[in-house]
Amino acid sequence: MLQQALVKDWGLSIRRSCRLVGLSRSRLNAPYQVQEAALRAEIRRLSYKHPRFGYRRIHALLAGDGHTASLRRVRRIRAKEGLQIKKCHCTRMLCCCYDWVLGLRVEKTLEATSNFIKRVAGTF
Repeated sequence: MLQQALVKDWGLSIRRSCRLVGLSRSRLNAPYQVQEAALRAEIRRLSYKHPRFGYRRIHALLAGDGHTASLRRVRRIRAKEGLQIKKCHCTRMLCCCYDWVLGLRVEKTLEATSNFIKRVAGTF
């Protein structure tokens, strides 16, 4: 690239070489942005595949796949993408956060409702 040659061979600053070539300095970070998008896609894929994994475990999976991303970067990307694990703050035995409990609760509610209707209908 001409801009890099000006910096290396002529000893010009990055700002001056970009001005001579007519290139914006933010364009020099374009390869980083492409790498960031690929990393975001991979973090999103792993987070949807393993929904109960936290950022540390996702980071370990990324490192196993050969990605070089810091732990803080993985945590920041997951937070921006909205992939953080929601904590359950329920203290009851039957928690409202789990599908299987909610399914049982719905079945019990329907059963109780149908029994109530039968009792009320029998009195008329």
